[in-house]
Amino acid sequence: MKKTTQADRYTPVVSSNAVKLDWGEDLTTYNLSGAISNLGSLPDGITVELQDKNSMSTLHGGSYSVNLVVTYPDGSKDVVGPASYVVATADADKYTPVLKTNSFNLKWDNGWVYTDGENFETGFGSSWDTVKAKWLTNEKGYFPNEASGGTDFDFVTDIKGKNDFQKPEETGGDFTVYLKTTYPDDSYSISGPVKLHFEPSDAAKYEPKVKNNIRIPLSVIKGDDFHEKEVPYVFENANELPKGTRVDGFDYSESGNYEENTVYVSYPDGSEDEIDETVNYQIY
Repeated sequence: MKKTTQADRYTPVVSSNAVKLDWGEDLTTYNLSGAISNLGSLPDGITVELQDKNSMSTLHGGSYSVNLVVTYPDGSKDVVGPASYVVATADADKYTPVLKTNSFNLKWDNGWVYTDGENFETGFGSSWDTVKAKWLTNEKGYFPNEASGGTDFDFVTDIKGKNDFQKPEETGGDFTVYLKTTYPDDSYSISGPVKLHFEPSDAAKYEPKVKNNIRIPLSVIKGDDFHEKEVPYVFENANELPKGTRVDGFDYSESGNYEENTVYVSYPDGSEDEIDETVNYQIY
């Protein structure tokens, strides 16, 4: 004999009235169950969800007609519908940010910059000029309250806009971000994915190898205010390092034998290395 389930014993009735939802409101059982007119006659502990997860989004205002899945405490289910909902219209429904490109290359220059040298910032806030120049084709004045900072722009790492993007370490890498545009009424829109490639800094790319026996002419030490000429005397692989690499720590202005515990390396892009090892060297 077939066991009777709660789905066999109960029949959810869909209301003929549309349920009003706020923009951005979570689609929980509490909110969705407003479309069931006989909710009080159903057992405690039911859950209500969309049959098709993509059939309604509170991030887009408008009217929706959807089917619902009612799950009872015993695990049995009913599918009912169509149920009507009206999501309030917000600023995010009225404006459309349009991306100029879906990828950027960035490099290290005393911090992350675009290839033209302009600083890369993770939180634009109300910096319209940066967004306009690099990211969007929309004309200045398109978004609400632009001049007073009423529309904000930020990078996020997920399509729901919950997690802010953090700039990577100097090792760089490839990342996918989304541009989140937040309007004066706190509604927001999320762009399509944008690929960011961060080229590693010089310090991340190169590994200077200190010579075992270092001998540096005194004339080089005295005539090397920027510590570039000392590089081939200090490193075995000096020819592999980028032009403009500097080395510090060998600053004595008299001939003699010396010892250093740290060798400091500065690269043309502003990144730096510290090589912590005991180094014996001679200035002659």
